[in-house]
Amino acid sequence: MKPKSKHISPSLELLQDLDYPEVKKTGNSRGYAFVEFKSEDVAKIVAETMNNYLFGERLLMCHFMPPEKVHKELYKEWNTPFRQPWYPAVKRYNRKRTFFQKLQMEERFKKKEKLLRKKK
Repeated sequence: MKPKSKHISPSLELLQDLDYPEVKKTGNSRGYAFVEFKSEDVAKIVAETMNNYLFGERLLMCHFMPPEKVHKELYKEWNTPFRQPWYPAVKRYNRKRTFFQKLQMEERFKKKEKLLRKKK
């Protein structure tokens, strides 16, 4: 369980599952989460009480979804850890280039930019 989610519900025994999606490239939060409770009654009460709750600087939007509406692969890869970028790829991107290579890159960039401007 992630540390940020611990202060959402003080009694974590009521939770069955928690999905806190993150952006794969950066590991930052996507700004929403899915919480599954063990009992339907508790889920309804929490959805009613926590809807429009001021959490930090944001309003929480909570909705109850019946089990039939939940997609079967919602919690498919919930425990996949964030991996840092592969460093050889970063080194390859930031490597030193010759004057000729820089000219080639500039030409490619100008060509792509020209195509983009034509589309507008």
